[in-house]
Amino acid sequence: MEPPDPKSIVIEYIERVWNRGEPAALDELTTPAFSYHLGDQPPRDRLGMQQFIAATRSGFPDWRVEALATVWEGD
Repeated sequence: MEPPDPKSIVIEYIERVWNRGEPAALDELTTPAFSYHLGDQPPRDRLGMQQFIAATRSGFPDWRVEALATVWEGD
């Protein structure tokens, strides 16, 4: 069985983690060493990211993320 391509993983991450707010999906789709960096904010691990997403979705219940374009190595 061939592993999923990186683009499909990113699209699934956006849909399940951000748009549906599924905390378990973050664990399924990232490694234990996951670290999210955004500007001058301190890096977030999985738990910090789950809290950040929950707070964002709570404050902005209509929030949606959409990948308009993707660029991969070699493109």
